[in-house]
Amino acid sequence: MTYQTTPQSKKTIEALWRLEKIILNSLDFNQVVREIVDSVLLELGYLQLGYEIVVLCLIDPKEHVLRRISISQTSKAQQALAESPVPFSDIVIPLSYTKNLLIQSVKQKSPQTTTSWADVLTPALPPDECIRIQALVGIKASLILPVLSRNKAIGALIFSMSKPLSRVTPDERDLIRSFSDIVGLAVQNASLYSQTERANLKLKRANRKLVHLDKLKDEFVFIATHELKNPVTAMRGYLSMVEGGVYGSTPPKLKKVLEQLNASNQQLVQLVNDLLQIARAEAKTIKIKTQPTDLSQSVTETLESLKPLADQKKLALVHDSTINIKVMADDSRLKEILNNLVSNAIKYSNRGTITVSHRLEDSTVTTQVSDRGVGISEADQKRLFTRFFRSEEKTVRDIPGTGLGLFIVKQIVEKMGGKIWFESQLGKGSTFSFSLPSA
Repeated sequence: MTYQTTPQSKKTIEALWRLEKIILNSLDFNQVVREIVDSVLLELGYLQLGYEIVVLCLIDPKEHVLRRISISQTSKAQQALAESPVPFSDIVIPLSYTKNLLIQSVKQKSPQTTTSWADVLTPALPPDECIRIQALVGIKASLILPVLSRNKAIGALIFSMSKPLSRVTPDERDLIRSFSDIVGLAVQNASLYSQTERANLKLKRANRKLVHLDKLKDEFVFIATHELKNPVTAMRGYLSMVEGGVYGSTPPKLKKVLEQLNASNQQLVQLVNDLLQIARAEAKTIKIKTQPTDLSQSVTETLESLKPLADQKKLALVHDSTINIKVMADDSRLKEILNNLVSNAIKYSNRGTITVSHRLEDSTVTTQVSDRGVGISEADQKRLFTRFFRSEEKTVRDIPGTGLGLFIVKQIVEKMGGKIWFESQLGKGSTFSFSLPSA
């Protein structure tokens, strides 16, 4: 079957294409709704065909009303606005008021026609006021079409004209009906875009607030830890003096108490130092001075200092290396990294050997700390290097710690130009690896 395109249908298709291009060219909601009501009249010349005013109304789902959104910028429209006792934006029709033809059009999803503005303006305006303004402006009839999006009514269009309905041609009706379909798509797109923009704006504001709060928190941590450092250091000094007999001999019972106090003080000192490290890391003021450093010697010294702790749990500490290795690092920071990783391995192991080994590559040295401890679950692995992270696994949640060590280690390693990573299996142990530039 062959279809022929008549000059009139071709003109209609071209007109719809122009309308679609005009309306869908923008995603700004306010601009779209303005162009909707003007495009038919001004762009397609419907003003010359007797169409004087176009009004777009949209459903407000929260208030359950139909709101006037935009009106064409024609002289007749401006005259009607000037005569109305109710501002344009305040003209709302309750969705429950089914006597209004707009509501009928929306609910039935079908076109309506009328010769009286009272049918589309009541109860917002009194009927006699509607008739007066209509006569003054010279409107004889109106076409009402529902605006649909995905077959759901979202509003209505009013086309008011200075000619009787009998002079409205089928082609005019077809074009207006097709136009209302484009309007539904344009309004939905613009509305979704506006909602996305508003959501993005809220997210940006919330993000700025979070950044500000995070900064305040970091400042508080920095100030608080600085204030804590002096009294904690003084306590440690006095405890050492008492233990050393500066104030006289110490009874055996008191010695045990002093040992417990000293251990608690050491934990507090470590916590204060960790918090200071974090504050410096956040402020990017960690002082790192890299130079050729004897990695083998640093490992040896670290293992010697931690041997008493390992002996308490009957764990073996092994340095699997027979050569001297040098890396570009800050010596004290390097020992801090090793101390943290090895002490963690001791803390979370109850059997076997903890091994420190190295792998030499082109321009880097990778150091590995391996254990046969409790391991790390897959869920915990994702958060392991975050601040204050503490596992909820039954096997480890009662082991004391602050959840700061690995976060600090990562900051230091990266500050020295290296990387840190790990491999672990729950119940079978872990291997933490970090790389540094070779010297």
